[in-house]
Amino acid sequence: MEGVCKLCLEMHELKDSHIYPRSVLKRFKRNSSQAYMLTDKIGVGARKVNYNPTEYMLCTTCEIKLSQKYENYGARFLVNKKSLSRERGGVRIKNMDYDRLYLYFISILWRASVAKSVEFNHISLGEFYNEWAREAVFSGKIKRQTSSGKISLDSIIGVCLFRMTDSKGELGDDILRDFFSPLRFQAGDRSDMFIFTMFVDGFIVVYTFTSYDDFHEMRVNNKYPRLSKYGSNFIKLIDVRELKEFVDVINNTVDSMRENRREG
Repeated sequence: MEGVCKLCLEMHELKDSHIYPRSVLKRFKRNSSQAYMLTDKIGVGARKVNYNPTEYMLCTTCEIKLSQKYENYGARFLVNKKSLSRERGGVRIKNMDYDRLYLYFISILWRASVAKSVEFNHISLGEFYNEWAREAVFSGKIKRQTSSGKISLDSIIGVCLFRMTDSKGELGDDILRDFFSPLRFQAGDRSDMFIFTMFVDGFIVVYTFTSYDDFHEMRVNNKYPRLSKYGSNFIKLIDVRELKEFVDVINNTVDSMRENRREG
C-alpha cells in the first residue's frame, strides 16, 4: 500500500506497522500465539488473546529506524538484570541512555495517538503534540526551539515507571512480567493533566501529559515521579492489589490459576 509515511512524511510503500513493539508482544506470547491481556471489565480475569494491532503507517526506512534506534534498546533495557538493581521498596535504574529510553516510550504513545483504528480513539495527544512527538522520534532530539527558547518535550509529556509486585505472593515476578495491558486513558489530578497507562514487562508505564498555554509556566508537580536525565532514577514498587481498576482482574486471574493447577 502506497501512502505518506507518518514519521518521515514522505510518499512510500507503507508497511503494516506494529503499534506496540513486536519484540515486546513476542516476549509475552513466548512460544504461544497468544498473550495474557489485563482488562478492567468486572468479573473477567487476565485472558489469553492473540493481540497484535497493526496499521499501514510507516515506510521501511522508518520501521528500521524505530526498531534499531529505540525498540532494540528500550525493550531489552527493561528485562536486562544489569540495568536494574533491587533496593528496599523498589529498583534503581543503572546506566540509562535517557533520550533513547524516553523516546522509546514516546514512540509507542505517538503511534497509538496517530493510529486510525477505533481501538485507539481514546489515545490522543492532539495535532500540536502529535507533531512535536513525531519530530522528536524522527530526529532523536527531545528539545524544540520556540519563540520562548528551547523547550523539552519531557517537560510536558513525562514518563513514570512503577515495578509491579504482589503483596500476597500469589503472583511471582515471572507471572507479572507476562501481563500486558494496552494503553488506557484517565483524567489527572488537575484539569490540565491527562494520564495514559500501560503494563509491560512487570512495569506500569505512566505517561503524564500536561498542557500549558504559556511555555514559561511549564513545571512538573504531581505524584508521579518522572524519569529524569539527571541524577538517579528509583522505581517504586506498587502492589497490584492496590490498583483499584484491576483488583477484580487480579483476583479472577489468581482463581483461574488455582483452578488450572487443580485440573493439572
